[in-house]
Amino acid sequence: MGASARMADSRTQQLRALIDSLVNIVERHGGTVHQDVALREFGEETGLFGPDGFYVMNSAAADYRLTSSLRSGILALTEPVSYPQRRNGE
Repeated sequence: MGASARMADSRTQQLRALIDSLVNIVERHGGTVHQDVALREFGEETGLFGPDGFYVMNSAAADYRLTSSLRSGILALTEPVSYPQRRNGE
């Protein structure tokens, strides 16, 4: 694996860990929380405020871990996605 591939993998792992942190905050609030509250707590835990927090929030939504309502400003956990088990040969 080349250096650029390792760097990309490392950044992906960092982003996943940050998304997990944000999801944990939403979980602690019972599955829904106003984004201002979640992003403030996220910043206090990670040191990432402002645009960095919004980037992680949007990445979590893109990864289907959270939903974000622009109208209400509420973050919510998504339902876990389950895929049918594959049988041999499918």
